[in-house]
Amino acid sequence: MKKILNVVTSNSMSSSLISLDELLVKAKTDNINIISLIDDNLSSFFTFLTKTNELNMRGVIGLSKRIEISGYLYDLIFYALDDEGIKQLIEINVHKRDLIFEDLGSLSHLAVIFTFSKNSFKNSSDSLFISNLSGIISKSKIFYYGVILSELLYVENVLFELEDLIARNSALESNFFPVHLIKYLDSNEIEAYSILEKISLNTNNNSYNDYNYIELSNLEKLFLGKSTKFDFNLDFLNKITYKNFYNSKLFLPDIFWIKDISVEEYLKNLCYVGLNKRLNGKISDKYLERLESELEIIHTMGFDSYFIIVYDIVLYCAKNNIPVGPGRGSAVSSLVAFSIGIIAVDPLEYDLLFERFLNTSRTELPDIDIDIADNRRKEVIDYLVLKYGEEKCYEISVFKKKDSKEIFSKICLEKKVLPSKINSIYNSISNNVVDAYDKETIYLKNIFDKIKKSTSEVANHPAGIVILNDFFVGKVPYFNKASKIRQMEYDKEIVEKIGFLKIDLLSNNFLTKINRISEEVKKVHPDFQLSKIDLQDDKTLSLINEATNSDIFQIGTSQGLELLKRFKISRFLDIVILISFERPGITANINDFIAVKENIRKARVLHPKLNDCLRGTYGIILFQEQIMQIAKIVANYTLKEADIFRRAISKKNSSLIEKEKDKFIERAFNNGFNLEEATRIFGEIEEFQGYGFNKSHAVAYSMIVYEQAFLKANYFEIYISVTLENSSNGVEINNILKEIRKRGYNIVKPSVNNLNFSYYFDDKHNFYLPLFLIKDISKEIAKEIVDEANIRKFQNLNDFKDRIQRLTEVQYKSLIHGSAFDTFSYNHRTLIKSLFENSHYSISYVGMKVVINNEEEYLFTDLRKYEYQTFGFNIFYRGIDSYSDFLKNSPNVLDVSSFIKRGLSGRVLGFIDKNKIKKIKTKTGEDMAFLTISDDSEFFEAVCFRESLISLEELIAEDALIFDIRISTYQGKISYTVEKIGRVKK
Repeated sequence: MKKILNVVTSNSMSSSLISLDELLVKAKTDNINIISLIDDNLSSFFTFLTKTNELNMRGVIGLSKRIEISGYLYDLIFYALDDEGIKQLIEINVHKRDLIFEDLGSLSHLAVIFTFSKNSFKNSSDSLFISNLSGIISKSKIFYYGVILSELLYVENVLFELEDLIARNSALESNFFPVHLIKYLDSNEIEAYSILEKISLNTNNNSYNDYNYIELSNLEKLFLGKSTKFDFNLDFLNKITYKNFYNSKLFLPDIFWIKDISVEEYLKNLCYVGLNKRLNGKISDKYLERLESELEIIHTMGFDSYFIIVYDIVLYCAKNNIPVGPGRGSAVSSLVAFSIGIIAVDPLEYDLLFERFLNTSRTELPDIDIDIADNRRKEVIDYLVLKYGEEKCYEISVFKKKDSKEIFSKICLEKKVLPSKINSIYNSISNNVVDAYDKETIYLKNIFDKIKKSTSEVANHPAGIVILNDFFVGKVPYFNKASKIRQMEYDKEIVEKIGFLKIDLLSNNFLTKINRISEEVKKVHPDFQLSKIDLQDDKTLSLINEATNSDIFQIGTSQGLELLKRFKISRFLDIVILISFERPGITANINDFIAVKENIRKARVLHPKLNDCLRGTYGIILFQEQIMQIAKIVANYTLKEADIFRRAISKKNSSLIEKEKDKFIERAFNNGFNLEEATRIFGEIEEFQGYGFNKSHAVAYSMIVYEQAFLKANYFEIYISVTLENSSNGVEINNILKEIRKRGYNIVKPSVNNLNFSYYFDDKHNFYLPLFLIKDISKEIAKEIVDEANIRKFQNLNDFKDRIQRLTEVQYKSLIHGSAFDTFSYNHRTLIKSLFENSHYSISYVGMKVVINNEEEYLFTDLRKYEYQTFGFNIFYRGIDSYSDFLKNSPNVLDVSSFIKRGLSGRVLGFIDKNKIKKIKTKTGEDMAFLTISDDSEFFEAVCFRESLISLEELIAEDALIFDIRISTYQGKISYTVEKIGRVKK
């Protein structure tokens, strides 16, 4: 039998160039019968066994591990002999760092290879060495001395010492095992592997050990004559079998807390009680029929317990006031999920199809994902671990590759490529435009392609949680982490392929924010219920239509705001449509939708029988559910068949689509549609294939959008206060302050005599900023100052200095430039001069009085600069304020905010950030640049070509400039071009 042993794959953290698929293709071509893996983890063992079985090969699971015995480290290889052996490997694998001898249990189901190299005898006396070896041998019935081929020059010395040792100690008698590690599949990859090793180990040492692919019979020739003790038959490998380790396709945990009733009846009871409650006792026949149909499908597929487990999680959240989203993904289509409270959206109200979520043509578990407030997710995980036990609850892994640009830079550094050339070479490779005559680039690409596929680190999946049933206890490789929940070494794909129960618990900071705001609203309005809000609230729709609310979930993206500028929201369904349109590639459909919505033209009629199906989207196919409905109406498909049809179309497989087309047209013709109609309708479906969106997901997320917008529109002051209290992002804070000012509030400077610790509004339309907004002033220091002010307000600077004694010079300057001492009626320059430029004074002198000498205030431009340094943005010293008279007397020049709002080409006064000018070359080699033009309230990015750029470079020292801007629109996106730049004549 042909054997390939000791293969290390790319899942061994930057230790190999071999992917599992590449290995198996090579082995199949070479007619290999047995392959053994010895990665330093077990992440790929299930996939490896599955694929080798499919290829009629024998896959052998091994694990390389370092063990400490009596203070010395030794490298061992363990092979699992059977299913119990795999479980023993899993136990050994848990120890991600070096094992100690005491960690090893029985090795009776493992073959153990104790490896030797030129360094094996270093720092070890014979007696200690013999004792250590004896301890290992006593635990194993199959034991070998492994001699490493990659150090072939030293093999004879190692063998001499080893044979001499064994000759003197008959208890250590055993065969020798030829160890050759395989880390690449072709000898021409040795250079790439050497560079990978340098990158992963961060070393400059050259290592050219031979890790090439070699079959055992050829390995035997290399060792021939070295020792008679070498075993090249390795009979134990021929006897290894893994019979029934994972023997099913679905592993749902037991519902152990339900007694004296089946899970089917339990779920059914939950549904009827829950639906009666949600519909206020008015359950129509339509709802009953849908509920019974769903329950039957769920039970037929064996998924009753799945729904009960998710229900239990959501119930725990409800009992503990943990915010949960209204639903996510296709699960929103389920009336069962709605009835038992997993989702908050009535699927019948929005014409959502259960078959989009689940039908008997699907064999895998459907996804029931849960959005959870990001600050409470850990509590839910802890609950699951407590309920099911830590041996059954796992996070899943994500195997990450190295950053491509970083790898390429290191390759170039190693190959001494000129730094000035690295970017251009990388760009040509990543854009697949390599010149066939550019030998250097081709050479680097060859190395890069080999290295970039190697795994560099393992992270935990941000959402996925697996709950095992009893069958799997002890059968899953995992990392032993400090947290309560374990992390299995399998990734999402393997988890789903095996059939584990995976639930995505997704952190959602918008839910956290919405909940906090709702709780504050309830303090003022105790009867407030977010679930009861009006979905046709004028204030909410008006706020969304402002198209400026970048803080709103989903629609606050740049693309979402651009879409909002083009069409106005007049109903809740419009938000659903907006979210579904917020993707690249469907511009034509957006234009059609807007044209019909604004009565520019009539909705197109795909076919009169489809009017009801497409009415909500003005005759445009937008949702995946509409495809299913069209298939049902036109071709008389069942909804189960329609879902199969939808999935087939979405795969974009031309031969598959052609097959579906023939079937669809034939059935449509038999259903009364003529060939022209059927062909045209299928053509519309085919065009739709890449752009259809899951309506159920859009509806659920639109609920979050609407709830957040409702709170902002109706409880603005509470909304803003809570948002700012929980934000440390300077850009977000600045945007909110701009909005506060735009709404007519007076923003009050931070003050050492402010009696409130945090942000707050008063009843006179004033908004007060806290001291901790100032750079270098922590919340702890701010609270100390506020507490003192509440005892007695500070009378003057000396009073403040005597009572707050631990501030540094930097903190005093921040308070001054942050306007916190303005309450004492001295300007900023006076305070700076008096505190820090009088040579006889130091703020560290307790009791020494500050002598105040009035000084002329700084120039406005200096105050603006100091304020920016203090807050990270300008609040009170905004550049535009100093040009108010100029703007009043120049009606043809607008500030940036007014210019953006008007949306027409013209002249605008603005500032540019000199540090953010991005210069590039045009295709003809001329200079051009991107500028950010702002007025401290709003900004836009504009392109500046050569002629205007010359003017800019001449005027760059000016504080503000006048720009002639041409506005153009392409595919719904607004762009700004600078045509002329001039100075301001005050």
